Amino acid sequence: MFINDEIATSKKKLGWYEVKGTVYSNKYHALEQCGPGEWPKWNFHDEAYSQEPWHVEPKEDLYELYRQRAMQIRLKYQNVILYYSGGIDSHAILNTFIEAKIPLDGIIVSGSFGLNDDLAQGCNQEQLRVAKPYLDSLVAQGLITCPIHYLDTVDFHKKFEDENWVYACGQALTPQVYSYNFFWEDPWVQKFLLQGTTCFIRGIDKPRVVLENGKWYVSFLDVYIMSGTPTGELSKAGLGHTRILFLDSRVYKNCKQTSTHLDQLV
Repeated sequence: MFINDEIATSKKKLGWYEVKGTVYSNKYHALEQCGPGEWPKWNFHDEAYSQEPWHVEPKEDLYELYRQRAMQIRLKYQNVILYYSGGIDSHAILNTFIEAKIPLDGIIVSGSFGLNDDLAQGCNQEQLRVAKPYLDSLVAQGLITCPIHYLDTVDFHKKFEDENWVYACGQALTPQVYSYNFFWEDPWVQKFLLQGTTCFIRGIDKPRVVLENGKWYVSFLDVYIMSGTPTGELSKAGLGHTRILFLDSRVYKNCKQTSTHLDQLV
C-alpha cells in the first residue's frame, strides 16, 4: 500500500485521498481509516485548479485544442498507442489524430474475445459491432496504417487470488479495471515498452458542469478519473503506470461551451 511519502509524484497526479492528515493512494485503504459518517477527502490538483482563470474562454475552437494536445503527445513519445473501444471518448481521440494527419504507432481493442461464441458476442458488443467495423473501414480507405491489436483479456480475469485485489484497482471495483493491471504482460504491448518511451492513450469520461446557487462549477469525480487506472499490480511489477491529466485550455473550453449552451436553454 502507498501512504504519505511512499506515494510517487506520478501517482499523485492521478489524485490522492486524505484521512486525518494521512495521505493514501487507494480509496479503499483510505475508507478503512474512516470513522462513522466520515469520508476521505479526494485531492485532484485542487491548488492548481483554484488558481486558473475559469472565466476566460480560450479563443481556439475545441477541435484545434484537441489537435494541439495530440501533437504534444506525438512529439514527446517515441511510441503512441491508442486504446480504442468505439465509444465516444476514444472515438474523438482517434479522429483527432486522423484529421490532423498525426500518425499512431498502434491501436489496441481489448475484450473478452477468448470466451465461447455466445458469451463473446454478448460481452464484446461495442468492440465487434462498432470498433472493428469502423477500424476496418479506415484501413480500407488508407486512413490508418498502424497495426491493430485485439487484446484478449480472458486470462487476466483469472488472476484473482484473494480479497486484496481491491487494493490494485484505482476506484471502480470491477474485474475489468483489475485486469488493466496485466495488459503489460501481453507480448504485443511489451514490444512497444521495450522500444522506447511509450504513451498509451485511454479515453475517460468528461468533467461535470454543475449549477449551484446561480453559479457554474466544474467537478471531477474520482470514479471517472481513476476507474481505468489500476494502482497496485503494475507497481509490484516494477512498472510505473502514469496518466497525467493536463490542466489546460481543453477543459476550460469544453466546460464553457456546455454552461453557455445550458444558459441559452433556460
